Amino acid sequence: MRNVPISLFFSCKSFFKPVGQKIKIRPTQNDLLMSKFFFFAAALCSPFINAAQTVVDFESFTFPAGQNFWNGSDESGAFTISGAAFSNNFNTDWSSWAGFSVSAEVDVTTAGWLNQYSAFAGSGANESEKFAVYYPHGEITFSVPTELVSIAVTNTTYAALAMRDGDDFAKQFGSIFNAAGEEDGTEGKDFFKLTIIGVDADDEVTGEVEFYLADYRSDDASEHYILDTWQTVDLAALGSVTKILFELESSDVADWGMWTPEYFALDDLKFNQTSSGIAQERMVNYEIYPNPAQNFVHIASSENVNFELNLLSASGSIISNSSNNFRHNLDLSDLTNGVYFLQMNSVHGSKTERVVIAR
Repeated sequence: MRNVPISLFFSCKSFFKPVGQKIKIRPTQNDLLMSKFFFFAAALCSPFINAAQTVVDFESFTFPAGQNFWNGSDESGAFTISGAAFSNNFNTDWSSWAGFSVSAEVDVTTAGWLNQYSAFAGSGANESEKFAVYYPHGEITFSVPTELVSIAVTNTTYAALAMRDGDDFAKQFGSIFNAAGEEDGTEGKDFFKLTIIGVDADDEVTGEVEFYLADYRSDDASEHYILDTWQTVDLAALGSVTKILFELESSDVADWGMWTPEYFALDDLKFNQTSSGIAQERMVNYEIYPNPAQNFVHIASSENVNFELNLLSASGSIISNSSNNFRHNLDLSDLTNGVYFLQMNSVHGSKTERVVIAR
């Protein structure tokens, strides 16, 4: 991003990179300042300026009772927020998960796998409470072509402390030795790299963006870092996508794979879906009964579409949140009489309906 020709500032054509081009990002202060200008320039040049921007920040997600995270143990297989579907695969035999979890854990001092849900930045992006955690292999999907804007990323505490201090399996970054005490051939020039891949409706790759979560490759030790803040990654170069994939790569590898814990945290996914793209979608209606209700209400989507359900108070506060199949029975037995709202979010959009509890 350095030494940019002046013509870039005046030409939309020169601003947008060709589809399929790989971009490498190193989060220096100058790059962050320049990227803010580029984002502003893109907004001026983009043909999608009339599209409403969606931000997925995970704040509406409700955790199981007594937990500060969700890892898919309910075997729902995925969750959807504002039209973005996040995959999850929970293994009941091993009580393990892959894909995406959602967390509010911010322990930045405890090393090891038992602290796998914490963000090393100490909060969600912009000091929010909640964020998502990735572990291979997960994907984010959209039902309509979507123009990506950006995503915020940081390290998990588990990965960051393994790189900073080393452990029984992972090497200490900057060392010429692996965890077994053998020279590993890196000369201490270690790295932990995230690659974000866009995929279109034809299952073709639209582009890739690279971002270094840790980088010790420079000969100047003052430039070495393990990311401990949230950084925004520009995704405009990925073009129009229906899917986002993620790959992690480390210098600390063996014949059977990498030793660096394959985790990172993400938040504030921003994207645009054009009005023309949304217009092609069928409006999803919901059958809700009984209404007025007593101890339960049944919700079913007209197009058999899975949906995220928020139960809201009359003042708009979220009482509960769940990801559901195309039909769901909602327990109301703990609620007092009054007016409430049901907000259904699916890949086709959002709809809110009033429900009354009267016993």
